[in-house]
Amino acid sequence: MTLPTRIALTLAWLVGVALTVSAQPHIVFMIADDLGWGDVSWRGGDARTPRLDQLRTGGMEFERYYAHPSCVPTRVALQTGRNPYRFGITSPGTGFPPLNEHFLPETLRAAGYATHLVGKWHLGLDTEDYYPTSRGFDHFFGFLGGGTDYFGTLNDGVRRNWLRDLEPVTDTGYSTDLFGDEAANIIAAHDLGQPLFLMVCFNAPHTPLEAPAELEANYPELTEDARTYAAMIESMDLAIGQIFDALAARGMINDTLIIFVSDNGAVNADTHGDNGDFRGSKGNALEGGVRLPGLAHWPGSVPAGTVSQQVIADVDWLPTLATVAETTPGTTAPLDGLDLSAALLDPGHDTPRTLLTVAQRTASYQTDLTKIYVDQQGDYTVYNLEVDPHEANDLSGLQPDLAAALITTFEAEQARMRADFSSNSTIGLANISVRASAGGTAGSPIPGFVLTGDGTKEMVLRAVGPTLADYGVTNAHPDPGLEVIRDATSIATNTQWDATDADAFASVGAFPLRNESTDAAIVTEFSNGAYTTPVASNADTTGVTLLEIYDADPTDRSLRVANTSTRAFVGTGDGILVPGFVVNGTGTARLLIRAVGPGLTEFGVTDALADPRLTLFRGSEAIATNTAWGEDPLVADAAMAAGAFALAEESADAALLVSLEAGLYTVAVEGTNGETGTALVELYLAPAPTRISERLNCSRYESKNNARPIGCCPALKDHLMWSIPDAGIAMGPF
Repeated sequence: MTLPTRIALTLAWLVGVALTVSAQPHIVFMIADDLGWGDVSWRGGDARTPRLDQLRTGGMEFERYYAHPSCVPTRVALQTGRNPYRFGITSPGTGFPPLNEHFLPETLRAAGYATHLVGKWHLGLDTEDYYPTSRGFDHFFGFLGGGTDYFGTLNDGVRRNWLRDLEPVTDTGYSTDLFGDEAANIIAAHDLGQPLFLMVCFNAPHTPLEAPAELEANYPELTEDARTYAAMIESMDLAIGQIFDALAARGMINDTLIIFVSDNGAVNADTHGDNGDFRGSKGNALEGGVRLPGLAHWPGSVPAGTVSQQVIADVDWLPTLATVAETTPGTTAPLDGLDLSAALLDPGHDTPRTLLTVAQRTASYQTDLTKIYVDQQGDYTVYNLEVDPHEANDLSGLQPDLAAALITTFEAEQARMRADFSSNSTIGLANISVRASAGGTAGSPIPGFVLTGDGTKEMVLRAVGPTLADYGVTNAHPDPGLEVIRDATSIATNTQWDATDADAFASVGAFPLRNESTDAAIVTEFSNGAYTTPVASNADTTGVTLLEIYDADPTDRSLRVANTSTRAFVGTGDGILVPGFVVNGTGTARLLIRAVGPGLTEFGVTDALADPRLTLFRGSEAIATNTAWGEDPLVADAAMAAGAFALAEESADAALLVSLEAGLYTVAVEGTNGETGTALVELYLAPAPTRISERLNCSRYESKNNARPIGCCPALKDHLMWSIPDAGIAMGPF
């Protein structure tokens, strides 16, 4: 007898009623995007949600449903059953799970399910290996990125990366309607002899605020933004009804477990978004960012009209749905989620559990209904959610022993989550390169690198021009020259590579150069110091040159590359700076990338770019962008830890702090408003942080007269930007 059947029969015996559980029920899992606790009608929300109300009255409401405070971490948790912090993922832009990580649909497909995804993906779009059809879904219709316009033609303008399976589509229509239609069509065509797993990831009510006019007309009493927001939610509710009706029409409704949840709290803007009376919003670990609407509907199995007080979270769905599907998770990796299938059948079920949530700027740890919250300054507060769900009364001063115990457990849980990642020392920067127009006065790239440590090591430097023609570059520089300068003194030059260096090229994995080409290369020993490597133009010619810097002996950690940077003129067409770098290995590397413009004035640069914009690309897709480094408070800590010079607090210099897997990346720098000028591009590995307890100066609880403890988590921001210990830059193939 399977576990779901055994649970149902046990409950039937206990309560004296006949509960039935069909073998391998169909599963329809629906996710809203940025829907807050108070946005639904039964909690006083403005939007009309009769079909969600129908699911609620006919099923179970999760009173204590939790997810992460932003979309990518929640989706990682849901698909893997593992805390996204294991992968260094704390927000969008901090990476995706490795390709060898097991996903929920893979478990269900192995159990015989047809698996379909409709809607938003946001778990990787670099190559087809990251697409839903490579992660366990038989069929996909939707968009790969994190956001899209709601109206217009697909794959036109900002409605990019829409696919049906692997093929781009050019449908037109409102996104929510398209998702409802696709889901209903899948149900209508489904073979009833096979269990169905259908995941529908709406992008509503995520911005941009766009809704059909006929639905906006239902809310004349609201302000413009609130009216559109309510209409977006109502549109999603209509699509949910369309899916429900399609199941009923096929006679599947009694054999289908329907789950509805949100991925994170509402943005809680002044004009729209409602997280109820909870503090916080999307992006932070207060209740308003992580405590969300949640429903389950399964006639005859999930008791109708019930409310569960069980703490259930996004990481629980993989093990829970595996049991519902009468199978086991198809992974041997340690799961952080719990099998709470029994809670779906019994509203009184109560399994003790803990939750660790690490966001980009804040964090929390919860054991049952006691929670410690750490803000972006590193200060902590403690709450009893049973009597204080609105987090109004900090208990840390009144109960210092409780606070101390929570801090200890909090750190232990973080260490446990990091175990997979921090023990992995096989990821690192493999190569730094610059592709820019060489030979122009303003556009010539002036890159550099820094070696730190003792002794000497061999480096391989190349300025590739003519050989680029073999790779499809039509305007390659015909004759580049390469120079190495230290302390204003030229120490090496080359205008044509030496055939004897071919072995060195092969040893670092560099592509071969044309025989007797005029590509330039320098292979020599370097010691501790800072170097610049300008690319010159021989014979007054111009063209594209690829500059490459390799470490010929990356295993020698006594002397290592600490930083590479490029200074080039920005905003002159072909001279726009396009540096690149390669990350090799397995796991995720944490990188700090800066585009310094105004900060250069402190060093006497008079033509500094006033307002640089920094965009990070993998392939042709932009995966992160920044126009002001101060938008992320973790950047200053990362820069300090990496030894980078400080930037003015309110400067317009740009910076990104990102976690990246292996791959080739390029960085584009441009003037935010079309300005031109000089910018310095810098690339650092973000060092591992100090443990919180090591930064407390043995005075963890210096409280008097029940005052709030002071300075208990000053290193949280460092703690959130951990990376691989001692993972220097290991050079390798381009």
